[in-house]
Formats: sequence, C-alpha cells, structure tokens
Amino acid sequence: MEALEYLMLFVALTSLVCMSVVLSLSQLKVGRTTLNYLELHLVFEGVIIRPGSTVKVSLYLPPSTVLRFQGDTVFVEGAVLEYSLIQKFDLYGLVVEADTAHIRYTFTFNSLELRGGYVYDLIVCSEPSRIVITVTGYRKA
Repeated sequence: MEALEYLMLFVALTSLVCMSVVLSLSQLKVGRTTLNYLELHLVFEGVIIRPGSTVKVSLYLPPSTVLRFQGDTVFVEGAVLEYSLIQKFDLYGLVVEADTAHIRYTFTFNSLELRGGYVYDLIVCSEPSRIVITVTGYRKA
C-alpha cells in the first residue's frame, strides 16, 4: 500500500510541475522586443501644443523593427509598444486609441517609414493639427 501512495504522490507532483511550466511559458512573450516609444511621444506632445516649434531628436530602432507614420496613426511591426505608459503620459489628451501595435492621435503625420537597426536623426516640426518628421541622417547601430 505504501508504494501505491508514493506512486500517486509522484504522479500528482509531476503533473503539477508540468502544468506550472506550461502556464509560465504561455505567459511569456518570447522574442518580442519592447520599443521605447515614450520619449518620442513626449516630443510629439511638446511640439503639437506649440505650432511652429521644432525639435531635433535621435531615435534608435531595434533590429527587425519598423516604425510607420501614416495619417493619424503610428504603426509598429516587430516590437511591442508599451501603450499603457503612453496613455498614462498623455498629458494633453492627444491619444485617441492605443494598443501594442499602433497609436492613433488627434493630429496627423507626414508619411514616413523607419526600419530597425539604425539610429535616426530626426527633426520634428509642428503645424496646426499636423506633425512633420524629417530624417536628417542615420547610422548603423
């Protein structure tokens, strides 16, 4: 009888360990790069509330990341946006909606696509209800 109890205990503990490993792996987002977008968002906020202002900024994009500005939306491919931080620091109510792959604003952008693996030197200019981003240079990261 004692051997049967040990066998049942062994099976129960083994299944518990297996279930905890499966649960842990399902909660991980393996291979997903997080894009530090907050700094750029704060630049947008500072510029859009002062039409006619200009800011120079350097932006590093991790390899295999694409940042695309189209209309009133910023799309991110190959990385995850920390959208909860963006919503928390949306000081002027400029974010309409946000998730891990895009952010939609109350203003528009010029069309631009930035590919990962580079450090981009950008000039961010504001016009009424519009932000114009110009790439002045880039270098391999």
